[in-house]
Amino acid sequence: MIFKLLNVTDLWPAVLAKSHQASQLKSIVWDEQPFRIVSDNNLQFYFKWVKNLAHKPRSENLDEALYKTQDPFLHIDSHLFIGHLSPDHQLFLSKYSVLKQHLVLASIRYRQQGEPLTLADHQAINLLLKSHKGLVIYNGGAHAGCSQMHKHMQFVPIHPPYKTLIDEARSNAEPLSSGRLDIFRFKHRVTFLKGHESPSEILEIYHQMLGQLALFEGDQFTLAHNTLLTLKWLLIVPRSAASFKNIPINAFAFSGLFFPKSTEAMNQLIQWGPMNVLQTVSC
Repeated sequence: MIFKLLNVTDLWPAVLAKSHQASQLKSIVWDEQPFRIVSDNNLQFYFKWVKNLAHKPRSENLDEALYKTQDPFLHIDSHLFIGHLSPDHQLFLSKYSVLKQHLVLASIRYRQQGEPLTLADHQAINLLLKSHKGLVIYNGGAHAGCSQMHKHMQFVPIHPPYKTLIDEARSNAEPLSSGRLDIFRFKHRVTFLKGHESPSEILEIYHQMLGQLALFEGDQFTLAHNTLLTLKWLLIVPRSAASFKNIPINAFAFSGLFFPKSTEAMNQLIQWGPMNVLQTVSC
């Protein structure tokens, strides 16, 4: 099948047009709740209760054969679909948006969530990041906070006054030793980028970081992990648990963004301390 592929020039206008259309048709209703800002270990964390997430189905524990009969990414709602970024990557608005222009970048054919990102994945991610400043996350495996087994990444725009934990640490001149930030009391690797690296160069860096963390042996997936990527940095965090006291935690949390589905859950996370939460669900 031949697709018309979006390019870096027309991609973001297509996102804005579809976002406006979906809003007009009520296909997506954005929660306008403000962020609650919490300081922990001299870092800023942003909490937002997103009540729509209470209705989000979770399919990560289904048998693979059964899941494929229900796979929501094989038949995307036309009111949400934006376009193709490659012959095997489709872009659409998240039905369960946590922010405006919250996007999902999924493989067209079924691929297992948790397998390493490929060159084609990085090419699609790079195209998206160059079209608009933002953050891409990949929840690699059920224990990493994914809710769907079909391989997909997520994107959210990054706008002031919000600043990711990595950007905040970098602006504070936090020391970086052997790919680790001293402020993070959990296993991780981070690489600062110049912003003009090619997808193949980022893939090479990504593979080096996976090897340092011993996440994969050959092509075999061995440990759940979160990958977070902007044009300025790449962060990988191995995971030991998908939730904290039954509250789902995904990769957004390691950027400083928490999106609990109730005020009770939000208050519980704040009470325990966001850095303690991150340390508990990582390795």
